[in-house]
Parts: sequence; C-alpha cells; structure tokens
Amino acid sequence: MVNTNSRPNQQVTGTTTIEGTSKEIKTEAEMIRQVDSKRKKRNNNLLSLMVAQITEMQRSQDMYQRQMLELTTTTNDITSTQLPISQIATSQAIINPEQIITIKPERNQTSACVNMQ
Repeated sequence: MVNTNSRPNQQVTGTTTIEGTSKEIKTEAEMIRQVDSKRKKRNNNLLSLMVAQITEMQRSQDMYQRQMLELTTTTNDITSTQLPISQIATSQAIINPEQIITIKPERNQTSACVNMQ
C-alpha cells in the first residue's frame, strides 16, 4: 500500500510498487528543481533590471545636481557683478512693432471648409 498523505495534491498513478513510486517522486523532485531554477533566473533578471534602473536614476540625479550647481554659480556671478538696474533694463531687447507678425483670417472661411470636404 502506498501512503499518499505526503502528496495530498496528487494521486498515485496505477503503480503500486516501491520502484514506480520512487520514480514518480524523482520526476516530481526534478520538476520542482527545474521550476525553482527558473524562478531563481527570473528573480536574478528582475534584480539586475532593478539595479540598472537605480544606476540610471543616480546618473540622472547627478546630471541634475551638476546643472543646478552651474545655474547657482552663474546666478551668483551675475549678482556679484552688481550692475545698476538701469543697465540691466537697457540691455534687454526692444521689440519693434514692425517685427510683430499678425495672423489674418481668411475672408471666406466657409469656402475653405467646403474645399476641405
């Protein structure tokens, strides 16, 4: 008689000999080993992806910090020169009214809609 209490989810398949049962157990153990190795590989792949994402985030954070440092240094340089306000105001570009582009609507917009259809 074969004891099936150790394997409650599976039924014994027609083999009642000890050799047949041991073969089933060996094949089940091999299948479990294969599933475990696949899980380990998948976990390792996920772990390496996470590490790659973390390093990419660190790189982008370093670049951002460098840009912010450059920005603060240029801001400090500008404020250290202490130009008078009148010089700063005159150094800005003055827009000429002739350079402004105006968009004129079409005279007959309904004909344009009809032409599109």
